[in-house]
Amino acid sequence: MTAPVTVARPAPPRAEVDVSTTVARQPRTLARAGVIVAAGMAAAHAAGYAFNIILSRRLGTAGYGELAALLGVFTVGSVPALAMTAVTARRVATHALHEHATRPLLRVGLLLGAMATAAGALVAYPLFRLLDLSSLWSALWVALALGPFAVTTTVEGMLQGDQRFRSLSTVFVSTSVLRLVGGLVGYSVGGTPSAVLAGTAAASLAAALVAVAFTHHRWTTQGSSVAVGIGTELSHVVVTIGGLLALSNVDVVLARAFLDPHDAGLYAAGSLVVKAVYWAPQFVSVSAYARLTDPVQRARLLPRALLVVAGLGAVAIAGAAVFAEVGLRVVLGPQYAGLASLLWLFAALGALLALAQLLVASGVAVRDRRVTGLVWGAVAVEVGLVATVAHGSLAAVLAAALTAAGGLVVAGLLTRR
Repeated sequence: MTAPVTVARPAPPRAEVDVSTTVARQPRTLARAGVIVAAGMAAAHAAGYAFNIILSRRLGTAGYGELAALLGVFTVGSVPALAMTAVTARRVATHALHEHATRPLLRVGLLLGAMATAAGALVAYPLFRLLDLSSLWSALWVALALGPFAVTTTVEGMLQGDQRFRSLSTVFVSTSVLRLVGGLVGYSVGGTPSAVLAGTAAASLAAALVAVAFTHHRWTTQGSSVAVGIGTELSHVVVTIGGLLALSNVDVVLARAFLDPHDAGLYAAGSLVVKAVYWAPQFVSVSAYARLTDPVQRARLLPRALLVVAGLGAVAIAGAAVFAEVGLRVVLGPQYAGLASLLWLFAALGALLALAQLLVASGVAVRDRRVTGLVWGAVAVEVGLVATVAHGSLAAVLAAALTAAGGLVVAGLLTRR
């Protein structure tokens, strides 16, 4: 897909304009856009799984445990950068000068990256002691990787808002492949978690440079109004995305806290199905997000997108019900056979979270701040249920998670506008 033609035009008096023409500037069907994004995300996820599988075998349980813990720290630290994707995409999609928005938005991305790296460096020593790391450098490499990642996500937001889906998919794939290569090179040089993280930090910088290369032809000083007030909007989206991250992970933590080690291990295995079903339809919200910023297109598109996500979830639930025993035996081993009767419910949880994610993204696209309260309300409901009454068994914790996610979906449907 070729880049859009840059057309000089006078700056509008306001940042918000008639988006019915802006968003539709690159007409394409949702299906075509979805296929492009799905292919890119599938390849990116494949590289991500390869990264974890290969290094889990090479580092051993102790080394991979340290690496996995720090990758979890990176995930938490990357929430502001992920929020920047959503904010940037919305502003590019709704701003008449989106052809000229590269420099001011990248400047914000660079500042956000610098702040993330500085914050990571400040907590590096406490993490070194808390997580009993083999080297302080392990935590510092994570901090150094956060800066370039914020630049990459900013560019991803530009491409997403501009509906340049082939370029966006290329950035997705290149980022994951570079991370895989960087991690393997780091391991081959040092053979330690710290060396692996050094390689991924270098890969993060390389990925940012690749991403920026997709914006070079639009590098200009015009259009600075697109970044006005971005800090306030970004802070709200950070809180919202942080809530989604908490909602999609808190059940595993609660299971670990309240269940015996065996049942907690079974729940952790079931959560792998949750994550797979949750992330599989993400391409729908990514490809539809720019159009969801337009109220006219949103009213028509959101029901269709929800139907696609629900359909994919239904297929996953049916597959988990039919192939539970065989799948568990082949993938995880006979020790997880007790999970078979509940596997379809874990798939249902993933499907509900996927629907919730789409509804929340739709709310963020139109700056509906009610979604923030809804997300954190769902987290509070789940924690409250498990802490009080729903902690007697694996099924009880799962029921609490299903209740919270289902409630969020219903609330999101009732409040969408």
